[in-house]
Amino acid sequence: MPAGHRIAATEGEIFTEYNMFQLADIHSLPTGDLDSVPAAPSDDDLVTVKDNYATFNSALADNYPYVVIEYWSAEPPDAEGAWERLAERKITFEGGQLRLFSQIDRRPGQHELQIPPGRYHMRVWCRGRKQAQALAESDDMYPHSVEHWLIRLWPY
Repeated sequence: MPAGHRIAATEGEIFTEYNMFQLADIHSLPTGDLDSVPAAPSDDDLVTVKDNYATFNSALADNYPYVVIEYWSAEPPDAEGAWERLAERKITFEGGQLRLFSQIDRRPGQHELQIPPGRYHMRVWCRGRKQAQALAESDDMYPHSVEHWLIRLWPY
């Protein structure tokens, strides 16, 4: 089966809080009801999902990871380069207007991506976690763009 092609992408830094940031469909933001948001990832989970939301587990409580989100027509090829962690999930986005947010104060990132509403495969790669932890323990309390994430979505 031939690999799909990349249709759209967005990238940049996002602020994490309590080790987390979220990708959410802005047409379905949480109501505040605990059942409306995904569970926080455990230390071993890279990402947890619930319809319209994915919560990502950063290596640090507070930092600015660099995140690339890509929308593909079909299953993409493997990511190039060395990556430390990989996770795969399935997720539904009912509105299709995606945005990254910090976890607690819902501070939006600059990332927005429009995709058709529907069900998606999500493949997530991450690297730089140990380097970010080492920097935070030394002199840089809030490392910028040390931890890198690549999130690829395609329909199923």
